[in-house]
Amino acid sequence: GQPRNKCVSEAATIAQLPAMVEEVRSTFKQGATRSYAWRIQQLRGLQALVIENTDEIFEAARADCGKTNAEWFFERKSILADCALAISQLHRWMRPVHAASPFWMQPATSYTLHEPFGTVLVVAPWNYPITLAIQPLVGAFAAGNTAVLKPSELAPHQSRVLAKLLPQYID
Repeated sequence: GQPRNKCVSEAATIAQLPAMVEEVRSTFKQGATRSYAWRIQQLRGLQALVIENTDEIFEAARADCGKTNAEWFFERKSILADCALAISQLHRWMRPVHAASPFWMQPATSYTLHEPFGTVLVVAPWNYPITLAIQPLVGAFAAGNTAVLKPSELAPHQSRVLAKLLPQYID
């Protein structure tokens, strides 16, 4: 099946979280996240989320933390730079890396294949809740992992923006 995003509303109870985490783990175990197509889709989705919603994100950051336009400008640039790097290098990062084979195993060829770990937990802090939520997602998705995101309860406006927008842009 296709991976699905689960965003927990403010009304969600702690009792619901284990089932949601298990669903995310199940998506990983099905192998859907291993492909280049899935990874690049998630990375482009994060990039589009920031580009297309920059004003809404900035307003939430200003409401929660009193962020200035200049501060959001640099946070935005940082997020987009991470997305651009991951998008441009993903093919190379997924490629097997040649390694030397012991002489007694000749004519064998050896290589290192980078494999995803599984499910990643991202806990975003209150001071940079958007940046420090999205940037770890870039790495997690580029590596082929699923992720559970716990935004900061001390940044409610930004947490709501993430909960609303993420399902529209990523699986």
